[in-house]
Amino acid sequence: MAHCSNCGAHVDEDARSCPSCHAVLDDNVADGVRGQVLVFVVMLVILVGAVALGLVLRA
Repeated sequence: MAHCSNCGAHVDEDARSCPSCHAVLDDNVADGVRGQVLVFVVMLVILVGAVALGLVLRA
């Protein structure tokens, strides 16, 4: 069994929130990584678009 980092109560391994204090448990690494990858891809698309626009305007 895991413990809540907020109140210390026992929680199930697959719980997303604490049953005592209702704090969201922060062990969901996959969502954080997915968000970081999404931000990286969006920034890359913006960068490629800016470079392409610069090349078009330069010609």
